Amino acid sequence: MDLKHILNEVAERIKKSEEYKQLDKEEQQRFEQMVNPDLLNLISGGDVPAVDYSAPTNGKALQLKVSLKGVKPPIWRRLLVSDTLTLHQLHIVIQTAMGWTNFHLYDFQYGDVYFEEMEEEVEQSSSNFSKIHESKEALIGNVLVKEGQKLEYTYDFSNNWEHTILLEKIEDKEAAEPICLKGRRATPPEAVGGVHNYMHALKLLDDPAAQGEKVEFYRDLLQGQDSGHFDLEETNEELRKSLDSKRFSL
Repeated sequence: MDLKHILNEVAERIKKSEEYKQLDKEEQQRFEQMVNPDLLNLISGGDVPAVDYSAPTNGKALQLKVSLKGVKPPIWRRLLVSDTLTLHQLHIVIQTAMGWTNFHLYDFQYGDVYFEEMEEEVEQSSSNFSKIHESKEALIGNVLVKEGQKLEYTYDFSNNWEHTILLEKIEDKEAAEPICLKGRRATPPEAVGGVHNYMHALKLLDDPAAQGEKVEFYRDLLQGQDSGHFDLEETNEELRKSLDSKRFSL
């Protein structure tokens, strides 16, 4: 019996197992996309094909918790979005819900796979190209397929505002427009220079005896901002505005 026959037989046995039958439809589809082609390519000696992240999804509602990493007390937003959103559209939803200004580059990371706005001059012959995907084509429902999965999101590679996106729940109902369900605390001003500087600024400004140019800089930058403030109604109003903008449809 040759190796190809053995591997095909193993794949068939997996699909007939009770464990496989207990998987939901999305997980079975992911198995079909990833496992069987991988086995065939291992036989032929070719490269393992990438998952088709642009494949049509079912329009289910995904409940996501987006948390800014490294801050205490935590800053987060709970969102309800359709699994048909591209990652670029999700980027815009996150920018709006978190209160960022969308002035800088971003990427999403799942394991060693990255999603970003790709420049036209990127050559497909690049050795890392197969692990970089166009965020305007990849659908969130093809990346996060099981509750409990996480996706990393980084905004502004200079200050590295890193977020964790947790898929909390998959709902059978179809999702309407993206909405924010809940949130905690205000987002730091982007000019503060990253999480470490922001935490340092809050500590300095909490000390009445603190003085110096840096203290004055932080005081001017954070003037009028309540770090503990979050307005759900205002956030959803801004989301509605962003949905009407041209940038969301790109």
